[in-house]
Amino acid sequence: MAVTFACLAPGFRLQQSRILRTWLLETAQKEKATVKRLHVVLTTDKHIFNLNKKFLNHSWPTDVLTFSYAAPGFPLEAEVYISVDRVADNARRFHEPFVRELHRVMIHGLLHCLGYSDRNRNEAARMRRAENRYLALLSRTN
Repeated sequence: MAVTFACLAPGFRLQQSRILRTWLLETAQKEKATVKRLHVVLTTDKHIFNLNKKFLNHSWPTDVLTFSYAAPGFPLEAEVYISVDRVADNARRFHEPFVRELHRVMIHGLLHCLGYSDRNRNEAARMRRAENRYLALLSRTN
C-alpha cells in the first residue's frame, strides 16, 4: 500500500484511515506527484523531540517532521512524523477541533514532502492556501 499509518502515541487511534489514505494520494496526484511510499507516524512530543534533536539538532518538539528519501522527479518516498500532543495543544490554542488540526498537520507534512516550504511569509502563505484547498477536498469526501 502506498500510504501507511502507524500510531505510536499511547491511547491514540486514527479514525477513517482509508479515507485519509485516498485523500493524501489524491492530493499528491493534484500536485502532479506519484507516491511510491508515504508512511505517516502518529507519535508523542518525546519521540518528535528525540528525532528533532538527532536529525536536525533542534532541542524542541514540533508538530510535524518530514523525511523525504526520493530524489526530485522520482516517485515520493517519505515519512511524516506527527506529534498528537502538539496537535492537541495547537487545536486548543487555535480553537479548532482536534481532528481538523490533525488533518491540517498531516497535509502540511505531505506538502513539505512535495516541495512546499514555509521559511518566509510568502512561502507560508502559499502553503496555507494549499492546506486550505486540500482540507476542503477532504471535507467533500467525508
